[in-house]
Amino acid sequence: MESNIKILIADENHEFRRSCKDNLSGFGYRNIEEAADGEEALYKIERFHPDVVIIDMWLSKLETISVIKKAKKMDFMPDFSPSFIVSSIMNNPMLFSEMIEAGGFVPPTDSIIILVVVLINAVLGVLQESKAEKALEALEKIAAATSKVIRDGRQITVKS
Repeated sequence: MESNIKILIADENHEFRRSCKDNLSGFGYRNIEEAADGEEALYKIERFHPDVVIIDMWLSKLETISVIKKAKKMDFMPDFSPSFIVSSIMNNPMLFSEMIEAGGFVPPTDSIIILVVVLINAVLGVLQESKAEKALEALEKIAAATSKVIRDGRQITVKS
């Protein structure tokens, strides 16, 4: 089922952006933009008017808290200002408190669904990669070139 929700993924890690976009696309989200730094994120927020911004806590050129504060001051009429889902590998209560004050972490239902989808897809991706590696190992064992030879009067199988 296709969704009209507009999503901006702001993260300096290209692989994360691509993976997140691919996973969300798989669930019917088609209006997805990407930004690699804070300035680009703010520019795309102003032009694209996303409903949800999935943003890394640490962005270059313009820090995430400033992006959120500036975005909250923009006029999005007739649209609404975006909800922010902030991701971070750091556990810093002071930063989280400042992020909440800036307007991050106040997601509506769609944002929560998107966050859950991203997290589920991350877990599924790891599991699928593990299964693929095991399948590849099994295929390598099956496809391994072997020859039957006679050594010391006995027939044995050796790798070719």
